[in-house]
Amino acid sequence: MSDPLVGGALTDRLRGDPSVGHRPLTRDQDSSSGGRQLLWSTREHQGYRARTPGVDVLSSLDLAALPPFTHARDHFGYRDRLTTPEIEGTGVEPSPGSGPPVKAGEFILGYDDENGPPTGLPQPEILSRNGSFMAYRRLQEHLGRFRTFLRKHGETPEEQELIAAKLMGRWRSGAPLILAPEKDDPELAADPQRNNDFNYSKMDPYGYAIPLGSHIRRMSATPASTCSGARSSAAERRMGWFCQRMRRRTAPIAGSPLS
Repeated sequence: MSDPLVGGALTDRLRGDPSVGHRPLTRDQDSSSGGRQLLWSTREHQGYRARTPGVDVLSSLDLAALPPFTHARDHFGYRDRLTTPEIEGTGVEPSPGSGPPVKAGEFILGYDDENGPPTGLPQPEILSRNGSFMAYRRLQEHLGRFRTFLRKHGETPEEQELIAAKLMGRWRSGAPLILAPEKDDPELAADPQRNNDFNYSKMDPYGYAIPLGSHIRRMSATPASTCSGARSSAAERRMGWFCQRMRRRTAPIAGSPLS
């Protein structure tokens, strides 16, 4: 059931049959465009409904992006989307250090995954072709407590930022500690040709730069992590991926990440 995916073919197939299944309805807005963006987003969804008979809105949720809008970041101030896997067949080449593309079947039903041809697909067949699975989660994150923790264990703002970097394995800009162990390097963080180009086993096997318990090391986003329980083989590291996107439901907490 595996088709050759070349050029933009996969992109076309990802659209699939829009009249099948359920899709969560969210309306994104940001502070730079305010109500205009919300109005535009609402009209887009209304247009989608008009083009797809059988689709009903079960619920809706107004969301907002996280400022500043120069790059994606999470609620704790860390740069996000630095290790998004590339899918084989899209024509997009992975950045240095990110490993080879993953098989399309790791994300899209009906195609070979890292274990080979697909098995046990849902029926009828229309449900097992060009679809995927989505988990829509609503989380409560305690940013204030995180800031309190940093102030408790770091005497100066510089020490607090280093603690935050050790917890993640990257400075909040996205620069990896293994390449910038002493201070932040925003230029490195913004360079996709360098910000993932490192190897734990060769450059930091004992976790002196990036602690073994740091977030990125536990996730084993780059090869050869020595963290207990990490995926060890190349094939294992290309399995079980997911793509994450975050939006906020409440007003952002005022002040800098350390306030």
